[in-house]
Order: sequence, then structure tokens, then C-alpha cells
Amino acid sequence: MPNKSKCPYCNATITRLNVEEIELERNPGGPWKGVSYACPVCRKILSVGPHPDAAKSGLLSQIQSLLESQSPKK
Repeated sequence: MPNKSKCPYCNATITRLNVEEIELERNPGGPWKGVSYACPVCRKILSVGPHPDAAKSGLLSQIQSLLESQSPKK
């Protein structure tokens, strides 16, 4: 199935995106690692979100803590 995604700013067909690591501000709790996704033609930002690797690492850490807290004490 061909990609029919278009940039909403310049109308270019999107076959790839420019991804940049950024810092997301968060109060309270300090900054988060994030990424921005931009059109490679006009360079406008199309989306911003948490960094996938940081989100995965945080989730795995929380799961490990939960499992350790519920394991029987020896």
C-alpha cells in the first residue's frame, strides 16, 4: 500500500521524517527526554512526544519495581 501522507504545511508527500532529540519541560518533576518529528521538505514540526527509548526504559523500571515489591520475602 503506497504512502499517501501529506505534510499539512507544504503538501509534500511524507515518506520519511526528520527526528530530533529534544528536552520536554515538565513541572514538577523536571525535564523529560523527547523527540520532534519534522517534515524533511519545509522543516515544520509535525509532532512532539516522549523519546521512545526513554519511555521504554522508564516502563521497564516501573515493572521491575512492581514485581520486586510483590515477590515473596525470603
